[in-house]
Amino acid sequence: MTDYQKLLNTITQLKAEMDKFRPLDQTQVKLLEQQIRLEHVWSSNVIEGSALSMNETRQF
Repeated sequence: MTDYQKLLNTITQLKAEMDKFRPLDQTQVKLLEQQIRLEHVWSSNVIEGSALSMNETRQF
């Protein structure tokens, strides 16, 4: 089995595990969107030189 095939098998297995949690209800979707937004804002701030932690960013 090639490295590519091993990687593809791993991805397929992980996707199958993730699919067990679908569909997400609206509360879960909203929480996931908020977390993604927080991580995006925090990482953008870090790139711009901000020293705020993730928790400090969350407070805004």
